[in-house]
Amino acid sequence: MPSRHRPTCSYRSILGLTRTTVLIVLGGLLFAAVLPWLSGRDIAVSVFRARESERTPDPEVIENIRNELDLPSNPIEDIQRFFIGFVHLDFGVSWVNPSNSAWNTVLAGFGPSVFLAGTATLLGTMIACTLIWPRVNAYSQGRRSHAGLLSSAVLSSVPEFVLASLLINFIAIQLGYLPATGWDGLRYAILPVISLTIPISGMLSRILLIAVDTAATEPWVRTWLVNGIPGYRVRRSLIRRGFATLTPQIFLFFAGTLVSTALVENIFSIPGIGRIAVQAATHQDVPVMQALLTLVLFIGVACGFLSRCIHYFMMRPIAQSHEAGLSHGQPHIDVGWVPPLVAIIPLILALVVGSFRSSAITPTARLESPSLTHPLGTDQVGRDVLARMADGAIPTVGIALITTAVCVVIGVIIGLSGDWAHVLSDTLNALPAVFIGLVIASVFGASVWTAAVAVMAVGWIPIAAHCSALALDVRHQGHYEWARDSGAGRWRLLIVHTIPFVVPAALRHGATRLGHNILALAGLAFLGIGAGHDSPQWGTMLSEAAPYADRALWFALSPTCALILVGLSTTLVADHIVSRRRS
Repeated sequence: MPSRHRPTCSYRSILGLTRTTVLIVLGGLLFAAVLPWLSGRDIAVSVFRARESERTPDPEVIENIRNELDLPSNPIEDIQRFFIGFVHLDFGVSWVNPSNSAWNTVLAGFGPSVFLAGTATLLGTMIACTLIWPRVNAYSQGRRSHAGLLSSAVLSSVPEFVLASLLINFIAIQLGYLPATGWDGLRYAILPVISLTIPISGMLSRILLIAVDTAATEPWVRTWLVNGIPGYRVRRSLIRRGFATLTPQIFLFFAGTLVSTALVENIFSIPGIGRIAVQAATHQDVPVMQALLTLVLFIGVACGFLSRCIHYFMMRPIAQSHEAGLSHGQPHIDVGWVPPLVAIIPLILALVVGSFRSSAITPTARLESPSLTHPLGTDQVGRDVLARMADGAIPTVGIALITTAVCVVIGVIIGLSGDWAHVLSDTLNALPAVFIGLVIASVFGASVWTAAVAVMAVGWIPIAAHCSALALDVRHQGHYEWARDSGAGRWRLLIVHTIPFVVPAALRHGATRLGHNILALAGLAFLGIGAGHDSPQWGTMLSEAAPYADRALWFALSPTCALILVGLSTTLVADHIVSRRRS
């Protein structure tokens, strides 16, 4: 007999979540308040550096700046001023241009970024549903399918800034179909939206794929099929289960994309908040960054609240119906070792060959096309691209692997620690790695450590949000309630009845984050935050290749294809391991 599970939504739980949200907001505001002091130097010196990066500070000039802006003398005074200004939405003036209010500067770019992020997220969701539909249709007929697996892995591995550069060069410049840069009407938004939509659709389709796979293992699916329930009803229920998990992610992707548009906005010269963040980080304009951080923080709170409400109302009818049952984890769809090996072996062989080649600078061989002498061509200073890719393979993949492993561990721990973790994840998900990197760079300057810390600081957030949503689903199922009613303790419920259903999905999600983390590091390098220009890391190569995409397409495609192959192979390996564990 089917069990009927009702999500709990009591006054006490609402009060607890509200308290957690308030604490998160206060913590974020406190961080924004002390931002000018994190560098450890006098604020007046920081202002001077923001205005005159090349000159030596003069004591008289420093004192004039202090008097001009009425700068606080200690962090406590600055915190008090910040919170008083926050109440009045007054974050002071820009350090670079004192005639401009920091808050007005941010608001001026809010509209374009909201339009780009909202449109890209909506289109990405539609594409994700289209990619997963064949898989849902197969489950409704009692069959298993690999549909959506390869496409989601490939799309999520496409660097948005490389795609943006290619679109500008081919569609805007060579073909002349659309404007190349600027922001003056709907036609100017088409290419930027496409650049943002493709990676988003890959990540959303991957999340939807995992959710549908999990729902397809529950006994009601087989029961319905055996009893002749029409396929359209099975498809409708599977889609509803998948969207119960995907819906929170849609809002979080919108919040995260809102500021991570910095890469695309910078390429297309769009006056959005992403480009404003890049300029503030470049000039270390802390007041503008404080206003940005505050705005993004509250957007994260709003999107997190909406995602939780919608998830609750979507799960309530599901939990009360016969669709809620014991899930046996991921379905046994074993792709085997052949597909991931086919994806990764050519790359490994190429890198082995490249390791024996010289990457010396040869000015007379600039931007040569692929040949027997240079199988992947040469770069802008005549270095062999294959040799450079081999030199950068270990630092690129190695740093991303360590970063991803740390993110998965933190994400699982926080995601399973309670409902407050979901609120934390929802709020902080509005702070993508690109934005965190810009915030850190605005204080400490750009470096490879800035990029690494930025990626690790936020990489666990989507995994934690996903784990929290899955754990909530598990707690509404019969096996969990039966064990709890039978006297099982908190740790037994966690270890026996929750972790086995959450960790496999987290590992699969984490595998997809490897390519994403590499791209995040590459994006920061593209903005000048991360590895230096002489670094062989693939992200640096992509940033160097983008301006030459029209003349030397091979230069940009080589590291791009390498990233896609790495993301695809790790995704397939994760699926194989999970399938073997569940078989």
